[in-house]
Amino acid sequence: MTQQEGSLFAAIVGTAFDFGRSLGLTDKELLEAAGLRAEDFAQPDALLPFECVLGLWDLYVGRFPAMPLGLMMSQGANYHDMGIIGSLIMNSPTVGVSLDRLIRFNQLFDPLLEIQFERVGELCHLRLPHVHQLHAKGEPMEMIVSGICRRVRESAQQDRPLIAVHFAHARRHSDAVYEAAFGQAPLFFEQPCCALTFEAEILNISYPDADAYAGRYLERYADLLLKDLAPEETPATPSMQNQVRRALHEGLHQGHIGQEDIARSLAVSTRTLQRRLRQENTTFAALLDDVRRVHALHLLRDPNTTIYEIAYLLGYSEAASFHRAFRRWTGASPGDARPSN
Repeated sequence: MTQQEGSLFAAIVGTAFDFGRSLGLTDKELLEAAGLRAEDFAQPDALLPFECVLGLWDLYVGRFPAMPLGLMMSQGANYHDMGIIGSLIMNSPTVGVSLDRLIRFNQLFDPLLEIQFERVGELCHLRLPHVHQLHAKGEPMEMIVSGICRRVRESAQQDRPLIAVHFAHARRHSDAVYEAAFGQAPLFFEQPCCALTFEAEILNISYPDADAYAGRYLERYADLLLKDLAPEETPATPSMQNQVRRALHEGLHQGHIGQEDIARSLAVSTRTLQRRLRQENTTFAALLDDVRRVHALHLLRDPNTTIYEIAYLLGYSEAASFHRAFRRWTGASPGDARPSN
């Protein structure tokens, strides 16, 4: 089993479906928004495209724009519903081990989320860069950040274990709503990246209900899964093609998807980029083509975005080039592939 960039386990996507059902949405609405079929969930370890989650969040935010959806989903979630990484977190003996496992095995939960941890003196900083679409929507990032905060706060014996919480999006809800999730921690919005800052001593706090034996067993199993999914990489040293894919996801939003632009963003020369991609049996053109395909399928779900606008957003100089590329990807025209209302 090989995990493609931007793919999620069906069990993880299933938790997002469960949340939609709790909001009163039907399975038909959820499947249509995600671009999936019921049989896609037959195996919990089946891999599903990341854009299906983007489609679900579009549905949730569009239908319930004033609700704190991300905070609701996080606070109502069972860690064990997150699959093996949730069970690992629940059976970690301390906060420090819990965070270490989250960072180490995050590929099993969200392969496009990058978790960066830094300890400076008595403070710890946890940065959570993700693809632009999630930062722009706001709610999914509030779900991710509050989920991590929830586990940290559960361990602490004080009301304010967090020093600061940063979000890349604008404030969406009232102070009272955020206080329920983050306590008295200062919140900062429209920041460069979502991030948490907390006291380093929290890392040593124990979870008395954790099963250390189960945690060690799950850790060995997670190691095997990670090796099976990405045999040539680890979260600490992602392959060049995955680095390029991530950079392209961000570059499309900024209009910088040239090979030189991406090489510069990765701090390598163009020749080095080409050489390392050849070593991984791929090319920059192939990766750009695939990232464009993923974004095209997502953008077509929005009836207010014209075909011409999609072509522009994907970096094509003219709509005709996008039409040709889309027909090559799918065998259909963009108009024919657009979901009917």
